[in-house]
Amino acid sequence: MNEYKGYIDTWDAIYKLDTNEIDSTAGLYEEIKNNLIDTGYYTAIEMIYMLTVIGQTSFHYPHAYLELINRIYEEYHIVEDYLIPVMTKKLEIKINTPEYAILYDNADKLLYHLKSGKLDLSELLEKCCLRGAINCFKLLRKEFDVEISKGCLDYSFKGSNQYIIQECLKVQKPDETTMIAAISSHNINNFLHLFNEYEFYDWIYRAADFENLHAFIIYLNATNNVNECFVLSPKFHIPALCEYLIANGADINYWGPNGITALDNAIIANQTKIASVLILNKISIVETYLKKAIKK
Repeated sequence: MNEYKGYIDTWDAIYKLDTNEIDSTAGLYEEIKNNLIDTGYYTAIEMIYMLTVIGQTSFHYPHAYLELINRIYEEYHIVEDYLIPVMTKKLEIKINTPEYAILYDNADKLLYHLKSGKLDLSELLEKCCLRGAINCFKLLRKEFDVEISKGCLDYSFKGSNQYIIQECLKVQKPDETTMIAAISSHNINNFLHLFNEYEFYDWIYRAADFENLHAFIIYLNATNNVNECFVLSPKFHIPALCEYLIANGADINYWGPNGITALDNAIIANQTKIASVLILNKISIVETYLKKAIKK
């Protein structure tokens, strides 16, 4: 795992990024540049889009993600002029809204909105869980008796507030969706809690969707399921990871769910270097899922 420490730590920091301070991302930007872009794992454009998606789905302060996007945009001379305004709009959270009150965990302001109009209280409670907004969560639970849904539990593992997680676990049972939420949070302790307490396995197919290499390696070490991990490995964009699994006995022509091969995943992820590694190691280029789909 030490070989991939820079990759793991950088993605952990990106997913956990939650600061509203101006000019606070210089250190993380250098990590992104050194560990993700200049290594060839991701292009600058890919990072811009990924930062936008993470910022949209995390309910963290959006400023830091916009700051990182601007830094990449300037240093790598991105020519698509429309990107910055588009990304800014996507990450914007309007002031004087219930969402803005939850973002800052301001129960008084949220109460003002609750008294001012008809709102979906269940949806707001889920947003509190996603944000980890403990004061707003307590307000909705104690003053409005809003029930904890399964969505609340899942969002609580993404929001990573331990009080809210424990409250949700009292009334809802975790499942694969909860595990995926824990993976997306990059909170390894929350992930390990579910991994050690429950027999969830299908989540491994989503680990790379959130760049959670740490969880992937834990699964590999615990199950020794080399073939399944090999098929998924191209999605992490690391050629050496694929080579490592081949060297440790992976069946290069192994088919995962729906007949997907490692080469399919390399093609889908637009990873030409990994595709070259696989072809050099004599992976079949005849029976890929994509080729069969085209024939149909």
